[in-house]
Amino acid sequence: MKFNWKVLLAAILFTASFSSLMAQSVKKAEYDPAQRAEKQTASMVEKLGLNEEQAAQVKAINLDYGQKMQAARGEAQGDREAMKANMKSLKDGKNEALKGVLTADQFKQYTEMQDQKGRKGKHGKKMGAKSKKKVDRS
Repeated sequence: MKFNWKVLLAAILFTASFSSLMAQSVKKAEYDPAQRAEKQTASMVEKLGLNEEQAAQVKAINLDYGQKMQAARGEAQGDREAMKANMKSLKDGKNEALKGVLTADQFKQYTEMQDQKGRKGKHGKKMGAKSKKKVDRS
């Protein structure tokens, strides 16, 4: 009996397609505002030492701004510049709201965390100037 390469190729393609679809559905779940707010709040409670009252207020702020950011992504319709400006405005508003809940030390630590997070990419790699190799084209 001959080995059927077509069947093997079809199985590989099916597996790759299925894996891709699963990865996309997981990525979409990451943007659920309620889940993000829960994750952000838990992280802030741990790193900033929030009390119960602060945690409840911070969770409400995170959820509110998470929903606003999700709406802004939908409204931007591919206009990256408009979305970027809107996101900055929302982030500034969120920071002002958090300033009213956190102590001065907690807010300072929060902004330092945000600055550090901003310098890293999605997977923890530092962002910024990429090294450029000189290419001898002579």
